[in-house]
Amino acid sequence: MAEVHSGSTKNRGTFACQLVTTNHGAAGPSAGTLWQNQRMLCVLLDETDAHAQVGLEVNNDVVVLTSSGICCTSIQNKHSLNDGRITVRSRAWWGSAPVWLDLLDDPSTTAMTKFVLSSTNDIEPGSVFEPFTLASTTEAEREALLIALHGACLNPSVENAPACKRWTEATDDQRRRIVAALRVEAGQPSINRAREEIVQRLLARSFHERAVTEAAEELVGWVEMKIRERISPTGCFITVAECRQKLGLLRDKFTIVSLPRLPPDAIDFEAELSTNATYLRQLNLIKTERDELVSAISTYAEANRHRKYWLNEGLLGEDRVDQFERQLLLQWNSAKGEHAGETDEIRGGKRVYYQCLRARGRLGPDDSDPEMIAGNYHVLSQRRLVGWHPRYRELLGDE
Repeated sequence: MAEVHSGSTKNRGTFACQLVTTNHGAAGPSAGTLWQNQRMLCVLLDETDAHAQVGLEVNNDVVVLTSSGICCTSIQNKHSLNDGRITVRSRAWWGSAPVWLDLLDDPSTTAMTKFVLSSTNDIEPGSVFEPFTLASTTEAEREALLIALHGACLNPSVENAPACKRWTEATDDQRRRIVAALRVEAGQPSINRAREEIVQRLLARSFHERAVTEAAEELVGWVEMKIRERISPTGCFITVAECRQKLGLLRDKFTIVSLPRLPPDAIDFEAELSTNATYLRQLNLIKTERDELVSAISTYAEANRHRKYWLNEGLLGEDRVDQFERQLLLQWNSAKGEHAGETDEIRGGKRVYYQCLRARGRLGPDDSDPEMIAGNYHVLSQRRLVGWHPRYRELLGDE
C-alpha cells in the first residue's frame, strides 16, 4: 500500500495502529481512545460483508476494507467532552479533511470510497453540513459547502491554518471528490453512552436482556485485546468473520442456563389424529402404531410452541435454530444412508425414524432432551425436509 501523508508528516503503512496519546493524563485523549475502540466495534457489528475487515488507521480513524484491500469507508472519529458544534471552522472538519486528501492518492481508495465524519458534537443549526447527514446530497448542497469552506480558509484560526493551507493547495477535483463522498454522523453517543449502542446491537442479535450487558462488556474487552495483540507498523485489523464467530461463542456463553418451559398445553388428540397433517402422514407411511402417533402429536405441538416462544422472547436467535436443524438433517442423512440397502421399505423407514429419535442436538445451552429432538424432527417432517419412508416424496404427492 502506498505511503499516506498527514499534513507535513509521512506515515508508512496507511492503516497502522496508534492507540496511545502524547498526554496519558488528559481526560479528552483517554476518553477518545476508549470511544474509538467502541466505535470500531459498532462498525464491525454493522458491516454486512462477512469478508470485510475493520481497522484503526494511523490517525485514530476507523477504516473498512474489502477482502481485496479496497477502502470502502474511511471514518474520522471526533470525540469531544464539550458541547461544541460542527461548523466550517470546527476542528472536527479540519482535522479530517487533510487525511482524506492524502487518501485520494492511495491505491486502496476508489471512486466508491465513502468519507464519514463521526462526531459526538451536533451540527450547528442551519450549517451547510446539515444535508450531509442524509444518504445523498444535491449538487447545490455540495457547492454550498465548497463555497463555505473556501470562505473559512480566507481567515483561518491558528489551529486550523495548516489544514486550510492543505485544502487550498488541493486541486478542485480533489476537493469535489471528498465533498461528493462525504457523510456526517453528528451527535454520536459520547463515551458515557457508547456502550448502550453496543447493547442495543446485541439485543437486535437475540441476546437476552438479562445477559446482554455482561456480553457487551466481554465483547468490548475482546476488541481491545485484539487491538493490543495486533499493534504493528503495518496495520491493526479485525475481520467481520472473526467478530461473528465471537458473537456465536458469546451467545452460547450468555444464553440463560436453561431455556424456560411453558406449562403443558391441552391437546385434543382425536381431533389432531383426524387431520391430514404431513408429519402424521409420514408416520402412517411406515405403519406407526397409534400410541406413537399420539406421542408425535404431543412432541410436535410442544416443539412448535416452544420454538416460537423462545424466538419471540429473544432467548434464541434464528441462526441458532438454523444450526440446530442442520444438526438434525445431518443425522437424518446418516441414518438414511445406513439403511439404504434395506429391501423392506417399511422396516427400513422405521429404522431411520427410531435412529433419528436417538439423535443429539443443541437448541439451547445444553443438549436438547429426547422429546424436543423428536418434536423438531416432526417439524422438519411437516415441511418435508426429512422423511421416513425411502420414497416419501413420491408417496406424499403434491400438496
